[in-house]
Amino acid sequence: MEIFKVTGAILMSFGGAGVILFALSSWLGKVWASRILANEKQEHTKEIESYKHKLKVEISELQMMNDKSVYVSKTQYDKEFEIYLSIWESFVELRFATGSLYPQGLVHVPNDPDEKQEYLDDKYKKFSDAYDSFINQIYKFAPFYKEEFYDEFEEFRQICYRVFLLYKKYNYDKYNSLTYAAVKDTMNLTIKESNFVYDESHNLMKEKYEKLRINIHDYLISLQISQN
Repeated sequence: MEIFKVTGAILMSFGGAGVILFALSSWLGKVWASRILANEKQEHTKEIESYKHKLKVEISELQMMNDKSVYVSKTQYDKEFEIYLSIWESFVELRFATGSLYPQGLVHVPNDPDEKQEYLDDKYKKFSDAYDSFINQIYKFAPFYKEEFYDEFEEFRQICYRVFLLYKKYNYDKYNSLTYAAVKDTMNLTIKESNFVYDESHNLMKEKYEKLRINIHDYLISLQISQN
């Protein structure tokens, strides 16, 4: 503004013409000031719009995160939790029962025929009870939990049952069926079958266990109880 004061003083020295020139300079000063204000306003508007855009993006991201949560009532949550807990207990029991049919590592097997048969019968019964309990749980509650978990449970069931069929074949069927009577003393697991029951099946069951443990845990954490 100092420049306008100096300019005005100079113009005043010109008398009447100076007054006109001073008025003109004042008008130009106002025009320039208006333009400066307009430019500043435009810059502020751009900054505000940029901020609003960033804010919308952040809100959108938060909304997406929130949408991943499922709001349920406390009663619904408690019921669903009970279902997974019940299935998980039978899942773990079946895993151990299946693993005991062909356990890894050194295992003591009775030499006495009667004791050995009792030992085999005990494993057979434990598997049968655990298997029946598991399929009862996954089928009974099938409509009330996630489809992807049902598929995983079903795949786990098939692995366990495949191990059991081999156990039954070599410890019972070959002694009770005429089909195996001629070779009952020499019939043993093939190399492929042995690899499956002693290694592959244990690894597959462990993978299913870890995958389901993590996914079910994360799913239950994602549930948010509605306050309504």
